[in-house]
Amino acid sequence: MSVGQAIGVIIFTAAQNKIEIVEYAPGTIKKMVAGDGRADKKMVQHAVREVLGPKVRSRNHGKTHFDNSADALAVAMCHAFKLKEEVSKNG
Repeated sequence: MSVGQAIGVIIFTAAQNKIEIVEYAPGTIKKMVAGDGRADKKMVQHAVREVLGPKVRSRNHGKTHFDNSADALAVAMCHAFKLKEEVSKNG
Protein backbone atom coordinates (compact mmCIF):
# COMPACT_ATOMS: atom_id res chain seq x y z
CA MET A 1 0.00 0.00 0.00
CA SER A 2 1.37 3.41 -0.89
CA VAL A 3 1.58 6.26 1.61
CA GLY A 4 -1.12 8.13 -0.30
CA GLN A 5 -3.47 5.14 -0.10
CA ALA A 6 -2.79 4.71 3.61
CA ILE A 7 -3.52 8.39 4.25
CA GLY A 8 -6.74 8.06 2.27
CA VAL A 9 -7.86 5.12 4.41
CA ILE A 10 -7.01 7.02 7.60
CA ILE A 11 -8.93 10.13 6.49
CA PHE A 12 -11.92 8.06 5.37
CA THR A 13 -12.03 6.09 8.63
CA ALA A 14 -11.66 9.25 10.71
CA ALA A 15 -14.50 10.93 8.79
CA GLN A 16 -16.77 7.91 9.28
CA ASN A 17 -16.11 8.08 13.02
CA LYS A 18 -16.30 11.89 13.24
CA ILE A 19 -12.68 12.14 14.38
CA GLU A 20 -10.90 15.42 13.68
CA ILE A 21 -7.65 15.20 11.73
CA VAL A 22 -4.94 17.74 12.39
CA GLU A 23 -1.87 18.19 10.19
CA TYR A 24 1.31 20.12 10.88
CA ALA A 25 3.98 21.26 8.45
CA PRO A 26 7.45 19.84 9.11
CA GLY A 27 8.76 23.31 9.99
CA THR A 28 6.02 23.76 12.57
CA ILE A 29 6.84 20.43 14.21
CA LYS A 30 10.55 21.27 14.27
CA LYS A 31 9.86 24.73 15.72
CA MET A 32 7.52 23.42 18.43
CA VAL A 33 9.76 20.51 19.45
CA ALA A 34 13.33 21.68 18.84
CA GLY A 35 12.80 25.44 18.90
CA ASP A 36 14.02 25.89 15.32
CA GLY A 37 11.87 25.42 12.23
CA ARG A 38 14.99 24.42 10.28
CA ALA A 39 16.22 21.85 12.80
CA ASP A 40 17.78 18.72 11.34
CA LYS A 41 16.80 15.17 12.32
CA LYS A 42 19.48 14.92 15.00
CA MET A 43 18.29 18.14 16.65
CA VAL A 44 14.70 16.90 16.71
CA GLN A 45 15.78 13.53 18.10
CA HIS A 46 17.79 15.29 20.81
CA ALA A 47 14.79 17.44 21.73
CA VAL A 48 12.52 14.37 21.90
CA ARG A 49 14.99 12.64 24.19
CA GLU A 50 15.29 15.75 26.36
CA VAL A 51 11.54 15.75 26.98
CA LEU A 52 10.82 12.02 27.10
CA GLY A 53 14.06 10.71 28.50
CA PRO A 54 17.34 9.50 27.02
CA LYS A 55 16.70 5.78 27.19
CA VAL A 56 14.72 4.42 24.28
CA ARG A 57 15.04 0.66 24.37
CA SER A 58 13.21 -2.31 22.98
CA ARG A 59 11.82 -5.06 25.18
CA ASN A 60 15.00 -7.08 24.81
CA HIS A 61 16.98 -4.02 25.95
CA GLY A 62 18.65 -3.56 22.57
CA LYS A 63 18.74 -0.22 20.81
CA THR A 64 15.72 0.59 18.68
CA HIS A 65 15.58 2.31 15.32
CA PHE A 66 14.88 5.75 16.72
CA ASP A 67 14.45 7.74 13.46
CA ASN A 68 10.83 6.83 12.72
CA SER A 69 9.89 6.67 16.39
CA ALA A 70 11.33 10.13 17.01
CA ASP A 71 9.40 11.53 14.04
CA ALA A 72 6.12 10.11 15.37
CA LEU A 73 6.86 11.28 18.90
CA ALA A 74 7.76 14.75 17.62
CA VAL A 75 4.39 15.01 15.85
CA ALA A 76 2.59 13.93 19.04
CA MET A 77 4.60 16.40 21.12
CA CYS A 78 3.87 19.20 18.65
CA HIS A 79 0.15 18.49 18.91
CA ALA A 80 0.30 18.41 22.71
CA PHE A 81 2.18 21.74 22.76
CA LYS A 82 -0.37 23.28 20.36
CA LEU A 83 -3.27 22.08 22.52
CA LYS A 84 -1.57 23.59 25.57
CA GLU A 85 -1.20 26.90 23.71
CA GLU A 86 -4.93 26.86 22.85
CA VAL A 87 -5.91 26.16 26.45
CA SER A 88 -3.68 29.02 27.64
CA LYS A 89 -5.20 31.43 25.11
CA ASN A 90 -8.78 30.46 25.95
CA GLY A 91 -8.22 30.43 29.70
